[in-house]
Amino acid sequence: MTAVVLCGVSCLKARVKLLLGSKSSKAMVANQHGRGIKVLRTDQVGEFTSKEFNEFYEYEGITRQLTTPYTPQHNGIIERRNQTILNLTRSILKAMNMPQSFWVEAIRHLIFLLDRLPIKFMKNQTSYEVLKGKRPNLEHLRVFGCIGHVKIPTIHTKKLDNRSEKMIHLGAEEGSKAYRMFDVNSGRIILSRDVKFQETQGWDWKSNGKEEGKDEVEFSIQVPVEVHFKEEAGMKVWDQAMKEEIESIKKTEPGS
Repeated sequence: MTAVVLCGVSCLKARVKLLLGSKSSKAMVANQHGRGIKVLRTDQVGEFTSKEFNEFYEYEGITRQLTTPYTPQHNGIIERRNQTILNLTRSILKAMNMPQSFWVEAIRHLIFLLDRLPIKFMKNQTSYEVLKGKRPNLEHLRVFGCIGHVKIPTIHTKKLDNRSEKMIHLGAEEGSKAYRMFDVNSGRIILSRDVKFQETQGWDWKSNGKEEGKDEVEFSIQVPVEVHFKEEAGMKVWDQAMKEEIESIKKTEPGS
């Protein structure tokens, strides 16, 4: 039987939700891959040794293995994988000058990639290929953090409005044929399949994240007027006649 290295990530706002995330991961492995968890190896952080955590895994018949404190080599595969993910996360954030606040999205994107990259001890097969029996389709992959022009649905536009909006690519949406695009101006993540990418360009975060040119500006339209010499001369005569007319009116006014 071939061993499979499959990465998964659950983003928790607090460690108190670790047990809930662990239950979700166990259910996902059972439902999606038809396999059960027999052994769980963790460090001895408080949440992993809590009464609720131990009772749940004891009830499920899962063997617990706890590593010795300050001895990460006891869980070498996971520790090495963590270092790989952290190094790659720093790299892709720096490559496009992305703020560190996007680290969760960067890790999501990396996990998606790592499960679709060949592994040496698996005879250069990918985890995706071993589990599902087919090679992954990578044609839709785009550079993380690059600029993408997202099509605006016609029902949300007027006749003279822009037909697309510039956003930031955050990877593919799991379970959907769509891209995750970050709208800097609204601070929201938009899902769209109609995107034109500029993979060599990143966002200019020096302008406080906002896209330049969004504020209203005053402008004037100058239309060139062709003036002939004869017309210009006629205009001078007309000006002189108007001045004389005004002077005559002033003289005829009462009290002048």
